[in-house]
Amino acid sequence: AYRHSLLFVYEPRFETGGNFFPVVFRRFLYMLMISQASMIGIFFLKDTYLFAYFTIVQFVATGYYTFYMSNEYANLSQLPLELSIHLDLKSKAGELEEEMDVGPLETPE
Repeated sequence: AYRHSLLFVYEPRFETGGNFFPVVFRRFLYMLMISQASMIGIFFLKDTYLFAYFTIVQFVATGYYTFYMSNEYANLSQLPLELSIHLDLKSKAGELEEEMDVGPLETPE
């Protein structure tokens, strides 16, 4: 009963609607790149060049992914996550109109 009350009855005092997710995700990717760069330095200091080269490849892939995600989801903070999921599902099904006139949020089926 307590779980039901927490999930469905009480409204949280602070609800961001997922607006903080892009900030956290971007910082997570940058911290991942910093840790990979430091591992590259450690591998070169320890003369383990094979591991350093593999880590360089991972570093480049992470940098590309960070660039891709920054460009692809640049406006994510302006749109609620539930609405963006709904629009993605509609666009995959070919139902998205060119006007992008979105009414009230409906749950996707």
